[in-house]
Amino acid sequence: MKAKTIYLTNRTGDQDVMDRAREEFTTWGHFKIVDKKEDADLIVVMEKFQRDFKGNSHDLIRLFVMVPGNDEPAFQAEGKPAAFTTWNLGSFATKAVKEFEKRFPDAKK
Repeated sequence: MKAKTIYLTNRTGDQDVMDRAREEFTTWGHFKIVDKKEDADLIVVMEKFQRDFKGNSHDLIRLFVMVPGNDEPAFQAEGKPAAFTTWNLGSFATKAVKEFEKRFPDAKK
């Protein structure tokens, strides 16, 4: 992939989600985060959705990676809870970004 820049969009209403996603992408170091959507090679969208776990509905995070000009996501991941974890949207955002990172095992700065 030749993309070098990303723009982060937070549709969750939770600032911790954006903070954790930004932190994870910065730590990874493969993409430069830009402030303007029109300057980005990829648009990363974080959104909240609900899923039922053992009879209880919980909020989770879904990450979409969009290529400008395309209507379909180039990549999609969900931040899923580990057993006995606390239900923290920020930690789910980190997990979703890590799933995206797995697509680029050799991609380090």
